[in-house]
Amino acid sequence: MKKVVLLALPLVLTGCQGMLGSSCPSDEQIKSVMKPYLGDKFQIESKTPLKEFGGGVCEVIVKVGPRPYVVYLNKDATYAFDGNVIDVKNKKNVTAERVEEAWKVSKEDLEKLRKLASINYGSGEKGIILVVNPEDKLGIQNVKWAKDFSDKYKVKLHIVLAPSLTNERAKALICDKKGIDELIGDYKSQSTCKEADDIMAETANLLNRLGFWNTAVAIGQGGRPVFGLLTEDGFKKLIQ
Repeated sequence: MKKVVLLALPLVLTGCQGMLGSSCPSDEQIKSVMKPYLGDKFQIESKTPLKEFGGGVCEVIVKVGPRPYVVYLNKDATYAFDGNVIDVKNKKNVTAERVEEAWKVSKEDLEKLRKLASINYGSGEKGIILVVNPEDKLGIQNVKWAKDFSDKYKVKLHIVLAPSLTNERAKALICDKKGIDELIGDYKSQSTCKEADDIMAETANLLNRLGFWNTAVAIGQGGRPVFGLLTEDGFKKLIQ
C-alpha cells in the first residue's frame, strides 16, 4: 500500500465535508484489500467513519494475533492509506493513539512477562512491565525515568530484558544477578549461564508472538502497551 500522511487541517475539513460520504466498506471489501498484505490470519476489529474528514475516510482496525494495524479506506475500498493521521492543532498522532488503545495484552501473557522479568524494582500494589533491550539507549532512558516515577508513585517495575543481536549484556545481568542500577549503568561481564539462555529464548518467542518488535515498551495494569519514550503523564495512565 502506498503510504500517505493525512493531515487534519481545518481548511481541508471545511472544504471536503460537503463532498464526502459517511459509510465504510463492507467486511468482504476490507478482507479483499488487506489479504495481499496480511494474509488470511487477521480479524476486523472495528471500522469507523472519521468525522474529521466528513465521514469520507473510514478508519479500519485489523488484528493479527494481538497486534493491531490501522488502515484508512474510502467507502468503496478503491483507495487505501497506511500513513498516520496527525491532529495538527493538538499536536497528536491520532493513528498511534488508536493502535495503543486497540492493543491489549491478555492476563495470561501479562503473567508470563512478569515471570520472565529478570529485574524487579520498587514496591506498592500497582505495577508495570518494561520491555527493554539492555544495549539500546532509548530503552535504558525509559528505565531511568520509570525508576524515578516508581519512587514517586510507589509502583513496582517488572523489567523484561529483550533479546539483542548477541544477548551479551542481558546474559551478564541475568547470570550475575544484577539489578536496576547495573542495568542503567554500564555493567558488563562475560558471564553466561543456562538460565539466561532459557530466559532469552522464551522471551524472544513471547515478544515475537505479541508483536513487540520495539525495544522500548511499557505495559500497564490493564495490558495496554505504550511504545517509545515514557513520559510522566504516560506513566500515570499506565497505573490507572
